[in-house]
Amino acid sequence: MADDDPVFWGSLAAEQYLLANWDGLSRESPQQQRSRLIQNYLDSEEVPREWAVATAHIEPTSIQIDTILRPWRPDTLRRKAQAMFTEETPIILRTHYQPEEEEKFRNWVAEPLLSRRIPWWALLDDKNMFDFGADWRRIYDLMPEVAGPMGGQSRRPPDHREIDYFRKEFKKDLRAQMKINPNKQMKDSFCIIADVALRLQRAITVTYILIADQEAFETGCLWLLYLDCYRNIVREARIDAEKVGISEITMHWDQSMELWEHSNIGEKYRVGGELGESLYQLNEGDLEATLEMSS
Repeated sequence: MADDDPVFWGSLAAEQYLLANWDGLSRESPQQQRSRLIQNYLDSEEVPREWAVATAHIEPTSIQIDTILRPWRPDTLRRKAQAMFTEETPIILRTHYQPEEEEKFRNWVAEPLLSRRIPWWALLDDKNMFDFGADWRRIYDLMPEVAGPMGGQSRRPPDHREIDYFRKEFKKDLRAQMKINPNKQMKDSFCIIADVALRLQRAITVTYILIADQEAFETGCLWLLYLDCYRNIVREARIDAEKVGISEITMHWDQSMELWEHSNIGEKYRVGGELGESLYQLNEGDLEATLEMSS
């Protein structure tokens, strides 16, 4: 798809959701109702497993276009959104803008753009639309397509059988690793648990995103986030844009494990975190073995 191809109104999945669920009698303002529905769309279990672009099922009227769709986002973003349905390249989101930093950012992205390792639709760089500062999650209000999936995966949680398999492998690897490091302190033991679970964590990851935030411009290290189907951070890392290169990070969804191994576990997915407990499902036997080997 070219960056100037037309996108028919109502042809995107998010637009179909808005049209199907819009309440013309709502007391909410159109902006309030649109924001609420987009959040529902992101969280809904009824979102089709296939995110392919299809002919609109609901043909919007001119009034619906002018009230619901057109004020939401410009055609430039709609074209990017359409491309995101079928491609595997992660999004590069710039959330910090200062005139004196333009050259630095251009140097980061110039070669990848020229070589087409970064496609035109994957770069979200516009001060008028993406100047979010620290609140990078605002991108989902404007571009819910950023939530994924990538690589043909469903945005729904992975099949429980797949997770069960990786969980069993994780526990097997955990016991082996703890035997190798029997004198580790408890704090270190929990770090081992989080790192041994890399393949399990990868199984629940549906997308990743590279963010050029204020810290990135101050340190030269871009923020790499691996996210689950509910947009929670599974793992995160700061990547040196000069040493690693943006194209090496974004060239394909199926990355090598090297970047994963140099990332840190997201807060919610720590051993005692809100989501870590249900993911790892460490029973008394697992914990006793860890305690014994770390005592």
